[in-house]
Amino acid sequence: DIKESAEGDIPHNTPDAITQGLLFSFITPIKSIIEKKKLKKIIITGGNSEFIKKHILADDKFKDYYLEIKDQLIHESLIYIAKRMTLS
Repeated sequence: DIKESAEGDIPHNTPDAITQGLLFSFITPIKSIIEKKKLKKIIITGGNSEFIKKHILADDKFKDYYLEIKDQLIHESLIYIAKRMTLS
């Protein structure tokens, strides 16, 4: 897990700089994809989904976006595929 730090603060030591660098390198590409694709509804899954959602929604640009966490997305998808295969 990435230790939380204030995103706007300039780090004053190596551990804080590493933490902030990891945060930016992790969250910035996700924000970029959301903006580029003009997505308004985003489904997040995985172990860091709460962390990702929190940091995306902390940005005022994304305050009107809908981010949903689906912990069981892979299982739901496999069940959906299995049902479709049995109907064929």
